[in-house]
Amino acid sequence: MKIAIDKDEPTSFHAHSSSKKQKVEEDEFFYDDLPKNITAHFKDIESDIRKYKIFMSDNKIFIRRKKEKGDDESHYFQEISNFEIKILQHIQDEKFPIKLLRIKNVFNLEKIFDIPSDLFNTLAGFENCIARQGNYLFMGSALDFKMLKAYLFDKMGHGHKIDSLGYQIGFQFWLWNNKVNLLNGGSLAIDENGIFTHGGKSFYVPSANKIYLNNMSAYLSQKKMISIESDVTMDVYFQMMMEVHKDYAISAILFTISSMFQDIIVNEIGNFPILFLYGPGSSGKDQLAECCQSFFGLPQSAINLEGGASTLKGQIRKFAQFTNIICHLSEYKRGDSKLDGTIKGFWDRRGYEFGTIESKVSTDTVPILSSTLLTGNEYPESEALISRLLWLEFQSKTFTLEETKKYDILKDYTKQGVSHFTDSLLINRSLVELNFKSKFRHTKEKFIDQFEVKHTRVISNLAVLGATYEIFKDVVSFPFTYSEMLKHFEKCTDHQTRKLNSSSIGTKFWDCFLASMRGNKDDRIVVFRDLRLDGNRLSFQFTSCYNKIQRQWMLQYRETAPSKVVLQDFIKKDTCFQKEVSSIKYEKGKNARTTSGYQVDVSKLLIQDEIISAIEWQICEQ
Repeated sequence: MKIAIDKDEPTSFHAHSSSKKQKVEEDEFFYDDLPKNITAHFKDIESDIRKYKIFMSDNKIFIRRKKEKGDDESHYFQEISNFEIKILQHIQDEKFPIKLLRIKNVFNLEKIFDIPSDLFNTLAGFENCIARQGNYLFMGSALDFKMLKAYLFDKMGHGHKIDSLGYQIGFQFWLWNNKVNLLNGGSLAIDENGIFTHGGKSFYVPSANKIYLNNMSAYLSQKKMISIESDVTMDVYFQMMMEVHKDYAISAILFTISSMFQDIIVNEIGNFPILFLYGPGSSGKDQLAECCQSFFGLPQSAINLEGGASTLKGQIRKFAQFTNIICHLSEYKRGDSKLDGTIKGFWDRRGYEFGTIESKVSTDTVPILSSTLLTGNEYPESEALISRLLWLEFQSKTFTLEETKKYDILKDYTKQGVSHFTDSLLINRSLVELNFKSKFRHTKEKFIDQFEVKHTRVISNLAVLGATYEIFKDVVSFPFTYSEMLKHFEKCTDHQTRKLNSSSIGTKFWDCFLASMRGNKDDRIVVFRDLRLDGNRLSFQFTSCYNKIQRQWMLQYRETAPSKVVLQDFIKKDTCFQKEVSSIKYEKGKNARTTSGYQVDVSKLLIQDEIISAIEWQICEQ
């Protein structure tokens, strides 16, 4: 038998053998070119050399070069840096994309930091960025840098940067600065570089990066928002809040729980209540505010309102730094309409708009993502603002030794950390999503009949807390009953209604008082006859002034003025009131008659400047 032999087979065999031999020789060629003192194994860097002519080893970058040696072409690898580098993540953002880098030099100094992506476009920009981090030197050319970019870009990961801690609406998890709550009882760790992976996606939290740990100016607020474990239980803590702060704790507890789910509430009703703790100093309102804030880590620094609305606008970004936590505005001072308007915007969830450079009409908005806790020794006079508040009116009080001991115990509990309560409450998010709308509407209908309040905003605010109670009453052991909650709300609305009534009467009374000072000479409140001013002390004879104000009221408002008794009661209860005097001289001279009157502090009136101006105008006219 003869066997046919393909004549082409030897050729094919030799070609294959030649190709295999060439590859072996090429591999040996690459291997022989490597620097002798590197620790990298050839198999680990071979693909990088073939594709990019670059490899990294021993905290250095090497690039393959050609050199002429007689008629033969030879190669070598040149060291072009004193560091290794990796792009951990490219963080996509519509306006501010960044790259998260890990870099380590030959002295084993490692840094992980982020830079704006456009600084990676040029060699100069890149060199400036790494030089800011320390002894990191790139010695390659512009062409080398282009090859390095291709090498790094092909290997980089892609992720999301998270600036606003708290609930992440797009990803359905809660982000602390030290861990991730998955809302199902599970959690994820954030590594020391601020990176974690969830659902196949990578996330970067700049404030959790270890490079900012000891930086006293970067991410201070975010570093406070941490989940803290302690031995304190929620039942014990709520009970101690009630023992120390009495029924004030009812609104505080329900407001705090509601704040954890405020995005759901705002989505349903378009607003969120403002908790207002009003009263004299040392009455306990600041500690109660601290208790509420401690559910979200270490209490955030309060925004002090004494600087005015411009200061508030400068710090309003804090309401966008976190989602579903509480921000504290302290030292409220009345008399600033711009400030009142800004605070009303927190209830309405109107953010602060600012222009951009993209066009003449382009604007961006700093959103309101946190709830507002407002404290102060003074209360607003604006009816529109008062009606947006959950009103807790604290009274001046001397505390007993037993009360002081409980106060200190609660303070110790708070210091240990209670934000782990929030972790357990957040698991019930789906319960809030399913039930809030129906519970809110049902509660609001009942409260309309329950409380005699003319403003629907007041009822709506209370219904938010009432719905929260209904949703969580079988989940949380509240230290109060439903009837005790209603009794507390009734007391709050009584105080609030009184302020609403006095606010409306007060504004009209002083407006008519001022108008009567400037009116017709024959029907005018006259300086040194009906009133006098000594420093900030304004003294006036009530009956003579009331007769003129009564007529002005009808002209100005087309309505009958309140009775003399009602206005007297209003003045005596107003914060501007000092005392009633039985004998005072309004006129000048030895023969001046004396009569009774009221004394008020004109500095506490919204129209202080106008009244002083009217007095000076009358004196000049005389």
